[in-house]
Amino acid sequence: MPHNHNHEIFCAGKAGKLISFLRYITQNPYRILRPYVKEGMTVLDFGSGPGFFSVPATKLAGSSGKIYAIDVQQGMLDMLVKYAAKKGVSGNIVTINNPEHEIGIELEADVILAIYVAHEVKDRDKFFKSLLKRLKPTGIILLAEPKQRVEEAEWKETVEIAKSTGFEVSGKFRMIKSRTAILKKSL
Repeated sequence: MPHNHNHEIFCAGKAGKLISFLRYITQNPYRILRPYVKEGMTVLDFGSGPGFFSVPATKLAGSSGKIYAIDVQQGMLDMLVKYAAKKGVSGNIVTINNPEHEIGIELEADVILAIYVAHEVKDRDKFFKSLLKRLKPTGIILLAEPKQRVEEAEWKETVEIAKSTGFEVSGKFRMIKSRTAILKKSL
């Protein structure tokens, strides 16, 4: 039985908040990603929005890395393309508009970013199964949800869904105002 819920998708018209200077100070994407994203890695940013994590991931993965940014709103991806160009890293980012909360491509990622997105996905079982298929055996998922939108009970349910689809929690990462987990494939 799918685990459905009804959170609204963050509106592209408010996306400026997602790449604001204040967020950069409180949730510095380089500090968050640096321990996990290395030169040459393939990173999948599911629910990339305007690129707050995609652009730094691109810089960390370097010219031999590849970032796949997926969002359900083309408006978010349009902002991401402009932001990446402004930061000089647009060559290594592939944007994919997928309004069905699907990944839509075959790949194996070293790191999958699922930051502030699981609560917006209607069918989290399907979501985590899709992520599982696209994660390298040694890869990780950085899963985070905003505390102000996702209560503790819903967070625990999300983590349990991830576990039931083939993941295990291997730790947490530090991200202010967030509930976090590092997921890897169960052995």
